[in-house]
Amino acid sequence: MNEKQLSLQKYLLLIRYHWKFLTICTFGGLLLGGLLNLFVIHPTYSSTAKLLIKGGQSPAFVTPLTDNTSGGGEVGALTVNGNPLLTQIQILNSPFLAKQVIDELRSTLTPKQFKQYQKEYPKYFEPDRLSGKIKFNNPANTDVVTMKLSSTDKNFSKWVVAGYVDQYQSFLEQINRQTLQQRGKYLDEQIQAIGDKLNKVRNELMLYRQQNKTIDLTNEAQVNIQELSQLQTQRITLDSQISSQEGLIRKLQWELGMNARQGLASVALGLDTTLADTQKTLNNALQNYETLSVKYTDTDPTMQALKAKIGEIRQQIQAETQRTIGIYHNNVKNRTEIADTVRSSLVNNLATAEATLKGLIAQRASLMGGIQQIRSQNQAFPDKQLHISQLLDSEKVLSQMYDVLKLKAAEAQFQASDNFSHVVVIQPATLATRPNFPAPKHILVLMTLFGMMAGLGWLMWLEWLKMQALKPIEQQLNAPRQASTEVYSV
Repeated sequence: MNEKQLSLQKYLLLIRYHWKFLTICTFGGLLLGGLLNLFVIHPTYSSTAKLLIKGGQSPAFVTPLTDNTSGGGEVGALTVNGNPLLTQIQILNSPFLAKQVIDELRSTLTPKQFKQYQKEYPKYFEPDRLSGKIKFNNPANTDVVTMKLSSTDKNFSKWVVAGYVDQYQSFLEQINRQTLQQRGKYLDEQIQAIGDKLNKVRNELMLYRQQNKTIDLTNEAQVNIQELSQLQTQRITLDSQISSQEGLIRKLQWELGMNARQGLASVALGLDTTLADTQKTLNNALQNYETLSVKYTDTDPTMQALKAKIGEIRQQIQAETQRTIGIYHNNVKNRTEIADTVRSSLVNNLATAEATLKGLIAQRASLMGGIQQIRSQNQAFPDKQLHISQLLDSEKVLSQMYDVLKLKAAEAQFQASDNFSHVVVIQPATLATRPNFPAPKHILVLMTLFGMMAGLGWLMWLEWLKMQALKPIEQQLNAPRQASTEVYSV
């Protein structure tokens, strides 16, 4: 046999002759394992739950809206930066949620159970510590969050994990509800504001159309040009008619030697018989005065009486003239009175021509006012075009905004009624069927092996000490010691 085989044989003989000692050590380890299970190491049970966090949550707000047509007025979502799964884990790991779980346990468990668990697990009933006891994990490249809690009571672990799942879902529902309410309120305010602006623009556009008759400025300009051409043609015709009437009036005035006003007054005086008789009486009195002035002086009573009579007759003529034509005619003394039908017809033609001329002049003034108005409208066409373009662009942008906001509001109402959540429970809280490692049987097996290995190690250590004691003797004899098969007792 070689040295290796001798050593193995020696160890086997060592175990054989000291089996009682090894058996005692093995049972001692088994006993120690039982004591550890009974007084020191208690079995723990884990409860787990898995949640699927769905991405792509719809935004809760939109950017402020404007009616600026040069690049503004766009509706966009306010994006959220960061990892949503890490955000959800932070929410799950918050002391606030742990407090909600503790409150749920208080309402779910009986008072006796709650006090018992509170006494056994005081750290689990403190929010800060409970949030540190439960473990959350997100496997790589997944949208799954796993939560796990271990305790010596498997039912307690399940209740705590189930409470976390319930409270987390309730928290998300509350957040979603608040978010949807804020979103709905914001959208309602924006719809009201955009609706008011849209109504204002549409009313302004309708009023503009009523005032300008049409929004087709090209067609309106063509119509104005046609109307302006027609009015100018009419003005030329009126100028020709006015010139003709002025020529006729000048001819009649030359033939009569007077204007129409004087002619009408002369005709009126000439056709007044009372005035003609009084005029004859005046002429006779004037002839008598001329005849008597040769015989008598002006101071003679006869001449004085005749002068008085002539004055009275002239006053009668003046009064009759004023009654006939409204004023005293300066040319009465010169006998500018028309009594014949020919001159009366000329005067009538002159008066008619004068009236026609005044009507034509008034018509031309009105025509010139219309021409000036059309010219002003033509000058205002560029400003009208710009204004109508701005109104139409604003109406289009505001209408699009209004439609988008109404759609968003409908979506918000649907989401609020559906009360959906972006978290799906793919595995509810489980009830542990087996304890975690090390279980009591694991401890018994390990301690049994420990006792046996400890006894074997003790024997090997004693054998090593004996070998160390024999080495000096071998060196003195200068001869190798034969393998001994003697087994020393312990």
